[in-house]
Amino acid sequence: MALMAFWSVSIAANQKLYFYCRSFKKTRKCHNQPCRYSKLFTILTCGKQREQNFYSQTTLSPSTYEKIDYNKLSPMLRHYWDTKSEHPDYLLLYRVGDFYESFFDDAQILAETLEVTLTSKGGGKDLGCKVPMSGIPQHSLDKYLSILLKKNVKVAVCDQTEPATMAQAGSLVKRQVTRLLTPGTLTEDSMLDAKKNNYLAAIAVDMSSSTKEFNRVNWAIAYVDTSTGEFQGLEGKNIDAFIRELIRISPSEVLMEDNPIWKNILQEQCITYQLPELCYTARPVHSFDSQLGKQQLLQRFHCNSIEVFGLKDSCLLLKACAAIFHYLQETIERIAPINLNFFRLHRADEFVHLDENTLRNLEVLETLREGNKKGSLLWSVDRTVTCMGARLLRRWLLHPLRDGRILNARYEVIELLIQNCDILSGLVDTLKGFNDLERLACRIGSLRANEKDFYHLGESLKKIPRLLHILNRLISSSIDRQKRVVDLLAAILSPLSEELIQVIVEEIDANITLSSPVSTSPHVVDNFTGSNSESVLFVQSGKNQQLEELEKEYKLHMQWMLEYERNERKRLGLHNLKVGYHKSLGYYISISKRALSKVPNDYIRKQTLIGEERYTTTQLLERERSILYVRECLASKEREIFDNFRNHLQQYAPSLQRIAEAVATLDVFCGLARMAMEREYCRPQLYLLDDEEKNSSSSAVVLKIENGRHPVVEQMISPGSFVSNSIDLSHQSSRLVILTGPNSSGKSCYLRQIGTIQLLAQIGSFVPAQEAQLSIMDAIFTRVGAVDDIGSGQSTFMVEMTETARILRQATKYSLVLLDEIGRGTTTLDGLSIAWSVAEYLSSNIQCLSIFATHYHEMNELASVFPWVINLQVKVIEKDDQVIFLHKVIPGGANKSYGIQVAGLSGLPDVVVERARTVWRTLEQVGMQLNHVLKTQLYQISNGNENVSREKSNDNMLMTNGTKYNRMNNSNYDMESLQEQLKDMKRQLALLDAQFQEWLTKEKEIR
Repeated sequence: MALMAFWSVSIAANQKLYFYCRSFKKTRKCHNQPCRYSKLFTILTCGKQREQNFYSQTTLSPSTYEKIDYNKLSPMLRHYWDTKSEHPDYLLLYRVGDFYESFFDDAQILAETLEVTLTSKGGGKDLGCKVPMSGIPQHSLDKYLSILLKKNVKVAVCDQTEPATMAQAGSLVKRQVTRLLTPGTLTEDSMLDAKKNNYLAAIAVDMSSSTKEFNRVNWAIAYVDTSTGEFQGLEGKNIDAFIRELIRISPSEVLMEDNPIWKNILQEQCITYQLPELCYTARPVHSFDSQLGKQQLLQRFHCNSIEVFGLKDSCLLLKACAAIFHYLQETIERIAPINLNFFRLHRADEFVHLDENTLRNLEVLETLREGNKKGSLLWSVDRTVTCMGARLLRRWLLHPLRDGRILNARYEVIELLIQNCDILSGLVDTLKGFNDLERLACRIGSLRANEKDFYHLGESLKKIPRLLHILNRLISSSIDRQKRVVDLLAAILSPLSEELIQVIVEEIDANITLSSPVSTSPHVVDNFTGSNSESVLFVQSGKNQQLEELEKEYKLHMQWMLEYERNERKRLGLHNLKVGYHKSLGYYISISKRALSKVPNDYIRKQTLIGEERYTTTQLLERERSILYVRECLASKEREIFDNFRNHLQQYAPSLQRIAEAVATLDVFCGLARMAMEREYCRPQLYLLDDEEKNSSSSAVVLKIENGRHPVVEQMISPGSFVSNSIDLSHQSSRLVILTGPNSSGKSCYLRQIGTIQLLAQIGSFVPAQEAQLSIMDAIFTRVGAVDDIGSGQSTFMVEMTETARILRQATKYSLVLLDEIGRGTTTLDGLSIAWSVAEYLSSNIQCLSIFATHYHEMNELASVFPWVINLQVKVIEKDDQVIFLHKVIPGGANKSYGIQVAGLSGLPDVVVERARTVWRTLEQVGMQLNHVLKTQLYQISNGNENVSREKSNDNMLMTNGTKYNRMNNSNYDMESLQEQLKDMKRQLALLDAQFQEWLTKEKEIR
């Protein structure tokens, strides 16, 4: 599924990739009120146009509604219909007793999505028919909500706002929508991944951009995590960067402008990108109002000018922010405003460029084949012990830095922790007891915290003094370190004010306690507490006299119940008689079936069960009314006290968020230090280049790794069995590696190993190597593996070429490019020509550091043509038609790929393998002649194209290669001779084909 992107590229002569959005308008009559709503579709095809539902909005076909007369519906269904008409884009869950039910079209969607039973319900006496109905138990609501939201279905929850027993006879129980849930606005921990941010993003695009150069369109993305309060944004002028950043943010929901201009523009534009399945929600144009965004920013953060955010009046980011604010007010902020952190603007050059292919090929967040976290780079380096630390590490991996000063400071802190193992151990033990302060702080600031949240907050804050004590020891041991390290530790320490924490903890302890329910009876279950179990949180009565009086009165009623139970047991002579409570029945007397003969006449039957009968009495009913009244007063007063307490602690939310950020940062540092100690990682040496050096032709970019290891593979196999490998690249000596070797020998692992080491170094982590000297890269590009995209009509080869084209367009001199098997999926000559040309372009035009893994052994000749190209191969041992992989990368180029041997190891039938060897021997004779011709032509082409570059790089090598070039020019390989040789090769191939057909015929006869 793809999002709108805005640049044009020609795929082939008569073939374009079309992409556009269409808004389908439908009209539904709800209580004679026309309700306009839309569904977002996309079309992404090659040559043909195909519609695909984004599920951006839960709008359903109006077929059911058209058949029903509203006035004949039952009162409850009329209320359901009215509520649905107010929220047409949401699936409505309507509380009925112990269930949440949906009707009409919503019932069909609910049944299909959750795979629950679709049934029916009488629509009313006058209607004369039933309506579709489906439902879920109220105790499983969160479980089913999670499933719906993961499938991008927005949900409106309509709850009962009064007890059924309090409703007047003959009237409906009062209900209203209490929650509007969308994938991007969740705050409930039960529906969120504790170790992953849940972002809501809004995109704004400059519609005045020239459609002829749509690749240069101005864009902006604002994104917020409503569960943690993070609020950030970034802008750009390149659609490649737009796609890259949207994938890196990976929002759960994306807001876009519902404007007819989108359709006209996107129908004319082509696209070569395909995004993962995100939830896209079309929003009205007026919600993308820059003035609204400016006003909301100033009001929410109490500022006088938007310049403090780094923004300007007319910038696109204000429109994106406005859409965020408008959407929050319509959904989650209907109850209370979200407490957002101060808006943070990111620069485009702040982070290393990581596109979707690099994230996938390096398996940064999940494995390539199964999409599991185990086996990913994140899994291999995650040693955090808090949820907020895990989320921060994930953000670091997705946003590697290009600021060498910050990276070196991080190295210093990790090194300091490694050198003080006892301090590191103490920090980790203390951090293990912390709850998710980041999300707790956000709920407190948004007035959504409950008693349990405050209790967990208090327990976590009580660990801060110990954390401060350990940190002060660490700082005292870093006095001789560089100033930037001391500053970084001080920045972590500054929010952890012991005085402030003491004030907050005292406030919580004075109002929140952990205790058992008020009821002391093992039988009389108090509905006010919700259960009769231990460890229930209550607000302490404290100094409130009215609350204390209500609690005393309530306890007296409970004592009366116990006394009443004893008296009835004694009066009837039934030791098993029990007085209980049920939320639907109220208080009752339970008598077993065997003792029914002793039931007195003053008992009134309430309910019949299999093993017992339940009764009440006039005296019990009178006492029940008194208890319910006291309970309601008690609950109201306690809620009032708690609300005042919560409002009072709201002022500490910003400080708590800063404390959470400091704890998360410390957790990440401790985790990286533990990993470096466990796996024997080394501190990389960074080479920093200022702007003057970058503009200089003599600037050196270095990538030198001694005995590097792949961090994931090393942990997945037995200890000590991983074979380490080295590499030494630089602009001056060798910037392109041609890597050859057998299949399954470890070439792809070697490529990914280099990429992950560079990535880890630029998040501030130690790296799996004996020694590493690295320059800061502005981008990491990878092209590994063979995939197709059937949905968009792209073959494996087309996907490969598209990804390669993107790399060649975006890479700079300071990028790291890792390519594997470019040019397959077509003929050998075509593939080799493309691979050769790509390698030349990378090393000569872009001049970036590159590793090019290939089975085209002819490319080894590039090292003889260009002084900056070196050959490496993966060493193997061949013995008795068998191959032993050593997984060791050594200098030199391989001349065999051992594909047949690898095929034999994979389990192919022996007859197939033997026949392959026979065919190979014949083809080898033809291939030797073909290679001879190819090498001659490639020498001539490369020498002719690169004569000027070679003069600048190395005069001695120019003379040497010039001699070779002259010898080849003076040889007898003119065009006529080449044509004759090619004809001869075709004849030999025809003969080989005839032999193969003869062999097939014999095989059929034998069978």
